[in-house]
Amino acid sequence: MRKVFILLVFAAASLLPFFGFAEEKPAPADKPTQIDIDSLDGRRYQLALNRSMNDILACYSKELAKQPGLQGKLELRVTIEKSGATRSVEARQDTLKNETVTKCIQDLLLAKTWPSHSESVYFDNIFNFTATKK
Repeated sequence: MRKVFILLVFAAASLLPFFGFAEEKPAPADKPTQIDIDSLDGRRYQLALNRSMNDILACYSKELAKQPGLQGKLELRVTIEKSGATRSVEARQDTLKNETVTKCIQDLLLAKTWPSHSESVYFDNIFNFTATKK
């Protein structure tokens, strides 16, 4: 009798998903796809980035005034949701080594709305900052 009862409980539990009583599993994280910057889609994102270039240069110029000779490369990975909202902006390489400039640019790009896409995407961009002599 005990074996039959355990078997019935197990059988009933295995039917719960069929009747919609199963615990929902979280959806798998949307793994973004890299955008080829030379593609038509990539050019749309590059154009959107170029529209922010004056603000990006302002981040650098403000610190350059405090620290003459500030120069280096900053490689950022920008990850974008399907909707065009920025998911994340990560520093991949930073030879500029100025947290204020890096954070300023990251904050600008995080607040930006990008072209929507059929899936989440990312692209890498290298900013090459060079102090020029006047």
